[in-house]
Amino acid sequence: MTTMLPADEEEFERLLQIAGSEWIRFGPSKEYCIFDPEHVGKHRELPLECRRCFKALIFDFWDGGENVRRLMRMLNHYIQSGIPGKFNGGVVVFYIRGRDYLDGRKKIVKFVQGLEKQMKRFGVEGRPQWRVSCKEYQTVAPELFKSAKELSERALT
Repeated sequence: MTTMLPADEEEFERLLQIAGSEWIRFGPSKEYCIFDPEHVGKHRELPLECRRCFKALIFDFWDGGENVRRLMRMLNHYIQSGIPGKFNGGVVVFYIRGRDYLDGRKKIVKFVQGLEKQMKRFGVEGRPQWRVSCKEYQTVAPELFKSAKELSERALT
């Protein structure tokens, strides 16, 4: 579901309450995460889609006030750009997909560099990072990851 971000104070306050306990999605309505621990358990590999899925993350942004308002203005920019994502009171997630793992890595690095510039442009305080696939997969099958940013050779074969 595409969520247009708040235009007035009342709507903003309602959004703050929701984001305290739920994900608020923005951008195209296509669901990106398909977390399937059974697939990893059965095949000992990540689903193909997850090997080329990267996430740009913003942490430490939630102040419940002016920084969140600036974040909302920035997210409206990304909604208009067609970048899908979601946020709650703890993290903002942008989904970036590549044709394959290496293409995805190039795209995410470029995206995060642009994100850092946009955060400065909009005055958003926070800590941008990125990762490959889902943190949940790394928990279930750590042998498929070298780090949060890199899959192991085993995951790529």
